[in-house]
Amino acid sequence: MKCILFLLVLCCLSCNNKPNIPEALIGKWKIYDTKFNTKDISKSSDPTNENGLEFQANGNYISFGNPRHEDQGTYEVNKDDLLFKSRKIVGVTNAKMILAQDTLQLNIAVDSTKTLFMKLYRMK
Repeated sequence: MKCILFLLVLCCLSCNNKPNIPEALIGKWKIYDTKFNTKDISKSSDPTNENGLEFQANGNYISFGNPRHEDQGTYEVNKDDLLFKSRKIVGVTNAKMILAQDTLQLNIAVDSTKTLFMKLYRMK
């Protein structure tokens, strides 16, 4: 009986639903450089809006700024992969992530021939 109780406690402790989110990712990030394939599209967005992403500790994200790009959903981190699950778009968007101090780079394969590359800095 003690063995079963021990195994049950061990099983409950090993089941952790908390996402593997780096603490350095949590917060608001402003997009300052955007490329679609090799074309710089940073200036094509409305300069009066500060386009960016907010990553919350509970696994939710909010994209803000230009009304056409506003969205929210959930995200997961798996090593250097960042998975976005939008409330607007069906499916999952996978981004390669490089997180270094107050800079974040996202490389998103739109399809087999198109790539969206974004650089962001931490907002204060």
